[in-house]
Amino acid sequence: SALRPACTFLGSIVWTSVADGFHLHSAVYTVTTLAAVILRCCIIVAPSLVAVVLTMVAAALVGAGSGPMLDGAVLATMVDATDWGKHRLWGAVGYGIAVLVVGLLIDHHGFESMFAGHAALVTAAVVVVRMRLPMGRRPKRDDDSSPATPRVPLTAAVVRNILCSSTERTVFFLVVFLCGIGYGVTENFLFLYLRELRASNALIGLGRAITCASEVPMFWYAPTLIRKLGSLGVLALACACYIVRFLAYSQLEDPRFYLAIEPLHGITYAVMWNASAAYAFQIAPAGLGTTAQGLLSSIHFGLGQGVGALLGGFLYASVGARAMFQLVTLGPALSLVLIAWSRRSDPAIKLAAVPDDSGEPLLPVDDDSPL
Repeated sequence: SALRPACTFLGSIVWTSVADGFHLHSAVYTVTTLAAVILRCCIIVAPSLVAVVLTMVAAALVGAGSGPMLDGAVLATMVDATDWGKHRLWGAVGYGIAVLVVGLLIDHHGFESMFAGHAALVTAAVVVVRMRLPMGRRPKRDDDSSPATPRVPLTAAVVRNILCSSTERTVFFLVVFLCGIGYGVTENFLFLYLRELRASNALIGLGRAITCASEVPMFWYAPTLIRKLGSLGVLALACACYIVRFLAYSQLEDPRFYLAIEPLHGITYAVMWNASAAYAFQIAPAGLGTTAQGLLSSIHFGLGQGVGALLGGFLYASVGARAMFQLVTLGPALSLVLIAWSRRSDPAIKLAAVPDDSGEPLLPVDDDSPL
């Protein structure tokens, strides 16, 4: 459970920094995405369990940068970065459709058909991206007449500037990390817990469908919430929902009631990730928009999710599932404390960044922000 996040942590940083550093976004995206597909398809011919694991690790490492590179490319085409979720919601739609279609494919044509469908769809996606989405484009700025995107090497100083050049940025990335721990616990141990409660496959599948469906409206309305609450305010909302979600899981007796909890995923993931992606893009130095998305992904889906898998496994074995969910509420609770402290300790934090039609600023950043 921790191997894939470890690959994400490393691969996201490496591939996005290479893309930005050498300005080879399309080439890096195409090669790594297709190479990851080929590696995944090799699983069906792997001669042993060790070979399967090594192939999966290689695929995860090679393909870790695809998502952040796409996010960076889409964000670079947008005037208002907070509207990114209105495009990202189609990923949730596609995921939901794929779950249904792949299930039918496996039932009628065998397990191998899943890999064939995956290869076909990802290859088609790469073709569409190469044809329709300019990658490595310089973000639009009203006061910037320079058409060239600078090539900026990723150094320790640049990373420090992105992650911790102000109180707000430090708190933001710490909260993203803590949310990643919660995400890792949920993704790895919720279904094991439901099995303990004797949930049926149909019930678990229905819950997964509700989880996926909750992302669609929340990605759509996330920009409105970001404008009203600010990026840190949205993260605070997500952390509060994580606390409610974990405590509700810990009190389950009848697994059917878990269906009523799953819509909170729309806030704990979709709204949170929309705010995070937009914020990371806004604070990125010129020429490092893709790298900023890679750092964000590595912190949440890499470091955070990996720690969540390890910590959740230890707690699950030591104190049981109910106590595990109760204890991991400490992460989002700490996040709320950090957000409240940042607001109190740094009065320079103000609303700024992306104006709406009225000219009012939207995203909270600090006075040291490059925006």
